[in-house]
Amino acid sequence: MHLMIPIAELEKLTDEELRIVQRRLEDFLHACDLTDTDRAHITASLNNIRIMQRTRQLMPARPAS
Repeated sequence: MHLMIPIAELEKLTDEELRIVQRRLEDFLHACDLTDTDRAHITASLNNIRIMQRTRQLMPARPAS
């Protein structure tokens, strides 16, 4: 099972979609009996989401000119 979400795919999501994906991954992480590799992939995806959310807070998108 491949559970790591590519950053390029995460970048396409809105802030609300990122929150939904984050919540679902966290639920899955705690509800399922996962291998260490699967757990590491989910954790990496969650870390990428958190970094992306923080980056968006610090550097909001500029309006189109």
